[in-house]
Amino acid sequence: VIFRHIHAKNEAKIMNQQRSREVGFKTYMTKYFPNCKILELDIDVELSPNQVDNLLDNFFIQHPNVKYGLTFNSKVGIFGEYIERRKRTDFHLLGYDLLDKNVQCLKNGSVHFLIAQQPFTQGFCSIDGLCKHLIFLPLSV
Repeated sequence: VIFRHIHAKNEAKIMNQQRSREVGFKTYMTKYFPNCKILELDIDVELSPNQVDNLLDNFFIQHPNVKYGLTFNSKVGIFGEYIERRKRTDFHLLGYDLLDKNVQCLKNGSVHFLIAQQPFTQGFCSIDGLCKHLIFLPLSV
């Protein structure tokens, strides 16, 4: 299932990056897993936490065999916290960004994968690792 946390009053607020990720994912799945049925669930940002829980409860009652879900934005923690409250251990969740809530859900096991986009940190660590390997490691031998 693809979970979308949207502004129902203004559907245009789905970011281009989020839309691109979704299109890429669906293209990949269609090509390599054509028998996989992808469900979608839009959740309005205006809903209260209880309303979100009710919506998700109803979704899982209607689709009890769904075991994998993802978001293409940083709101995976909302769904991870729901998974924790419902004590679901049979559901695997993927999302984006190392926000505190998302990382806590990852540590708790309700989110299984987080894709972090930190180009500065990733670039720094790459150069640092390369430097240590090529320059500093030979000096210590």
